[in-house]
Amino acid sequence: MDHVDTPDKRSPATAGLDPLIAYWQRLRGGHLVPARGDLDPSALGPWLHMAGLVDGGPTGRMRFRVGGQGLSTLLGVEARGMPLRSLFALGTRGRLHDLALRVFSGPSMLTMTLIAPARAPAAQPVQVPMVILPLRDNHDAITRALLCMDSRAALAAERPARFHIRQARLTTLSATSPDAPLLRLIPGGRD
Repeated sequence: MDHVDTPDKRSPATAGLDPLIAYWQRLRGGHLVPARGDLDPSALGPWLHMAGLVDGGPTGRMRFRVGGQGLSTLLGVEARGMPLRSLFALGTRGRLHDLALRVFSGPSMLTMTLIAPARAPAAQPVQVPMVILPLRDNHDAITRALLCMDSRAALAAERPARFHIRQARLTTLSATSPDAPLLRLIPGGRD
């Protein structure tokens, strides 16, 4: 069973990303995390423009291997090759680094609610759900991750956007047998 470590009191909302998370969970099968090669871009269609592949690992350097046009719009430059931290405000980057390292080392699934100023003057700050999901590379090492933001919320942020972390939740992953039952009946209880 996966273990949840929630640094914040409330869990981040991920409603717009739940189908993507469910797709990633199906790809896991009995493995700890799915392989990068298992991702089908056609299945990611609704999220592609706000998705990116992040290279990471034990060195702590995390860069976008590739990113959708929406991510590039938020960054103000092409996402490819940019550090992951470039999406985040300076005071938030240390916390991001610590959380993102656990995506690769846990491995863990990271869900967050981000905040940024809105594009419209005098509007409330925008809250943006984001998820980072670990992936295996061709050598079965966990050095890749799929990052995705909720597009409607993200594109309401001013550009270039630099986000703060409002909430974060790490779910440490464990491998399961594909034949293991999801529920188990235990004796006792009411007649």
